[in-house]
Amino acid sequence: MSFDRFRVQTEIENELGCNDLNKWNQYYDKLKNYKISETRKNRLETLLKEDAADLYYKAVYSIADSIYCISEGRHSWSVVKLYYAVFYLLRCSLATKRHAFIRNKQIFTILLEDNEIPIPREKKKIHGDHATTIATYIDLVGDDDILQTNKVQETNVYHWIMELRNRIHYRERAFQEPTQQHFVANLFNKQTAKDQIEEYLCDKDPKYCFLEDHCCLAAPLKLASIVRNDIGVFLERSPLDQPKQNEIKKLVSSIGLDKSNIFAPIYS
Repeated sequence: MSFDRFRVQTEIENELGCNDLNKWNQYYDKLKNYKISETRKNRLETLLKEDAADLYYKAVYSIADSIYCISEGRHSWSVVKLYYAVFYLLRCSLATKRHAFIRNKQIFTILLEDNEIPIPREKKKIHGDHATTIATYIDLVGDDDILQTNKVQETNVYHWIMELRNRIHYRERAFQEPTQQHFVANLFNKQTAKDQIEEYLCDKDPKYCFLEDHCCLAAPLKLASIVRNDIGVFLERSPLDQPKQNEIKKLVSSIGLDKSNIFAPIYS
C-alpha cells in the first residue's frame, strides 16, 4: 500500500541511501551515527514545517469533527478523536521547536541544529508512538506548558485523556450512547455548545482543563490555541489554506461556531 509518509523521515532515509522501505531496518546503525549538517539543516527544516502544518490540520479537523458529533449526541468516538487531536498537537508542538521524530526499530527524535544526533525516546516502560510522544513532550517542554501545571484526578492531563481513550476504545464492551457521558450537558445542545466552547477558549487559568467533565474538550482546545500561536511563528503563515479552513467551518456550522471570532483563530 502506497501512502504519503512524513517528509523528514523519508528525506533522512534517502540521505542515508535507503530507497526501499523494506530494507530500512538495515540502516539502523547509520541512523544512530547520523548528524545534522549545516548544508542539510535548512532543507530538513523546510520539510519539518510542511509536516507540522499537516499535523496541525489533522488535529483541528479532529477537534471540529468531535464538536459536531458531540452536538449530535455521539460522545464515545468523539473521545477517541479528541485524544488523537492531542497526539497530533503534541507532535506539531515539538516540530515548531525543531524536534523531528524518526522511526527505525524504535522511536528517535532529532533536533534540527548543527551536529545534533538522533536521541532514542523509547524506554523499558515507555514504548509505541503514543506513550513515547507524550513522554518526550513532557521531557522537552515540561512546566513551560500551562497544561502541565495541574492534574486531572492526580494524573497528567495528557495521560488522563489517553487512558479515557483506551478505556472506551479497548476495554469497555460497548459504547454508552444514547446515555450522555464524558462531556457537560451544554455540549450536547446545539443552542448552548458554542457558548460553552467559547468559555473554554477564554479560560485563562485554565481551570476547565483539569475538571473531569470538561477536560476532554477543554484541554485539546486550549492546546490547539497554544500550538496555533507557535506554528504561526514557525511557518510565518497560516498552517491551513482556504479550502482546509472551509472544511473546519462546515463541521462546526450547525452550532454557529463558524461565526465565532473566538474559535476562528484556531483554524484561520
